[in-house]
Amino acid sequence: MLKKINDFVVKSLSFLALLAIVSCNDSTTKSSCDNIPELEKLSNQGEVVSQANLASCYYKGEGVAKDFDKAVLWYRKAADQGYADAQNSLGNRYYNGEGVDKDFTKAVLWYRKAADQENADAQHNLGNRYYNGEGVAQDLSKAVLWHRKAADQGNATAQNSLASCYYEGKGVAQDFTKAVLWHRKAADQGYAAAQNNLGYLYYKGEGVAQDFTKAAKWHRKAADQGNASAQNNLGNRYSNGEGLAQDLSKAILWYKKAADQGNSFAQNSLGVQYAKGEGVTKDLFKAVQYFTKAADQGNAAAQNNLKRKLLQFASPFGCKIGITTFEEVEKMYKLTQSGSNKWSGGMMYNITPITQVDFTGINNINLIFDDNKIIQGLIAKFDKNKFHDLFLFLESKYNIVSKQIPYVGNKSAKFSMINGTIELESMHLSGHTSLIFTTNKLDKSFKKGTQLEKTLKTQKEKSML
Repeated sequence: MLKKINDFVVKSLSFLALLAIVSCNDSTTKSSCDNIPELEKLSNQGEVVSQANLASCYYKGEGVAKDFDKAVLWYRKAADQGYADAQNSLGNRYYNGEGVDKDFTKAVLWYRKAADQENADAQHNLGNRYYNGEGVAQDLSKAVLWHRKAADQGNATAQNSLASCYYEGKGVAQDFTKAVLWHRKAADQGYAAAQNNLGYLYYKGEGVAQDFTKAAKWHRKAADQGNASAQNNLGNRYSNGEGLAQDLSKAILWYKKAADQGNSFAQNSLGVQYAKGEGVTKDLFKAVQYFTKAADQGNAAAQNNLKRKLLQFASPFGCKIGITTFEEVEKMYKLTQSGSNKWSGGMMYNITPITQVDFTGINNINLIFDDNKIIQGLIAKFDKNKFHDLFLFLESKYNIVSKQIPYVGNKSAKFSMINGTIELESMHLSGHTSLIFTTNKLDKSFKKGTQLEKTLKTQKEKSML
């Protein structure tokens, strides 16, 4: 049974809640891009709302081709007339570097102009800049001040940000009860991030009585809006049977929704599910795929899981292609079937080139897959004079099991790895040096098969007497 897969997910409200703090909000202007000629006419006459609306059309590419430069031009015309919505939007263009060079200082300048006119979006954006120290010296107290101004006007994103400050105790004394209060205000307006965070507080019992059912309810509200963190959390609730009936298939469904949006916690959770075969058919390759996606984002749990699971896959002498399936190899290289391998139950294919191998002088490489199309072995042929270089490289990385390197004649060496063995040999009459990698799984199958053949041969010989 999967038990609380992400041990540190429940400690990461700051990560979830502060997602809103790093964003910018354009002011909401009621614009229509259905009649661009009329908007242009009014804008050229200096009508400020039309100028802001025309800028918005260019920015979004609605009614006209998207054009950030023209968007900035018209936002500036409206902003210079003191129109707060346009000032806030112009600040966003400077913050994001859209149509102008990115400039946090100028972004703050325009946010402040709009914020001083009580524009709630600008107040929240200005609070974000103080929170992150972008364009101004970091000042958490001022961040809270501006978030509160916007929150008091009913701005949901600001309410969520203010709640996060109370939860973290940043710029204000830590107060879980007030965190709940402000998250609820935003959640009641349908703001997904706040709904997810409120669900988290119910799950932890912080600032409110612990209630898994209400936690699941709020996670679902946010998840249904596409919030990836909420989708992951709802997956956890289904996985552990917290606040609703345990259902691993539904857990997988929500993990996948979050994972597809790049949520590393969900990706790690899916990796665990595929590795254990809980809620899905056991598939170590898919487990590694999801662990890798999460690990690449710095997810520590996934990085540890990846290290353990990779031991079950082939990775000969650092060759990345060892951790893959036939379908993935087929996308990158032209494969030529070269026969079947009775020990692995799969097929053998010639492959060229193989650029992942860090050697020169390679002539041919052959991959061995099992019946699940997971690579289990590799046979590479190098120039005959490469034996010494290959031997020194392998000796520096792996434990040597045996070696026979006479001055002349046949040369061979065997190395052990955690997940397999490598054999290197150069026959006296051969024109090449061979490097053969086999996984422990293939070795066991080979030994078992060899013993079976020997037994059958003995039985056959006895029957002929």
